[in-house]
Amino acid sequence: MKRKKKLLRQKPRLPFLLQLIRGGIGKEFVIKHYSYGAIKTKYPDMSRVTASARQRKCRNDFKEAVDFARQVIADPVLKATWQKRLRRRNGVYNEAIKVHMLKDQREKERSEILTDRMIRLAFKNEAAIENAEIICPTKISQNIRIPEVNYFMDTG
Repeated sequence: MKRKKKLLRQKPRLPFLLQLIRGGIGKEFVIKHYSYGAIKTKYPDMSRVTASARQRKCRNDFKEAVDFARQVIADPVLKATWQKRLRRRNGVYNEAIKVHMLKDQREKERSEILTDRMIRLAFKNEAAIENAEIICPTKISQNIRIPEVNYFMDTG
């Protein structure tokens, strides 16, 4: 049996000073570091790439979160109040981004909980009135009215 030879591509050696750099240099090329060494590649051309609607939404949300975090960091009093809530020494920026990104999700969950609570109370009140009407139908139906449930109330 013949043994297969491993085909190893020769990697071009980078100058020492370029091996110390990571990331893009201008818009010309990028220095990437892998386990086998550093390589120089062409800067990616993203002109033909179109982002989907969800990608644009996520990018805009993240941009707003970064702006919010920068505002928190810029105000020393606000930064100190955020720092009191954290156990880590330097995590205000990341925590502010996290809170802002999860804000919509938490508001949605809160509105679902409030809607469920309002529906449960409406059914509970309706059942209580029906039980009371069975016991004394004339007095209850004249004096008690069922409160209307406002599903779009401002939760503040």
